[in-house]
Amino acid sequence: MPFYKGGRPMEENVVLKNGVRMKGAILLVTMMFLDMLKPGILAELAKKCHDPNYELSSEASQKLNDFIEDGRVHEHVRDIVLAAVTIEGGCIILDQNPILEPA
Repeated sequence: MPFYKGGRPMEENVVLKNGVRMKGAILLVTMMFLDMLKPGILAELAKKCHDPNYELSSEASQKLNDFIEDGRVHEHVRDIVLAAVTIEGGCIILDQNPILEPA
């Protein structure tokens, strides 16, 4: 059985830091995709997740085409981005573990 960070099986449900529950496999694949994005594209994706009316650049639109439908970011991608990506003072930070850890 494949595992991801934290040692949990990918088939298990996980809870993100923003309270959203999803399959670990979806989280794993989406995080791998996010990790491969250029910082500028990741920042645009984060802005689009926070504001559905945000207009992506043509480069970002091309790179993110599979994750946007009818002008909206797919729900699971949006949920993961909102849990994993922060923008502070012009710096973009991708949290490699957006899972809510039990207290």
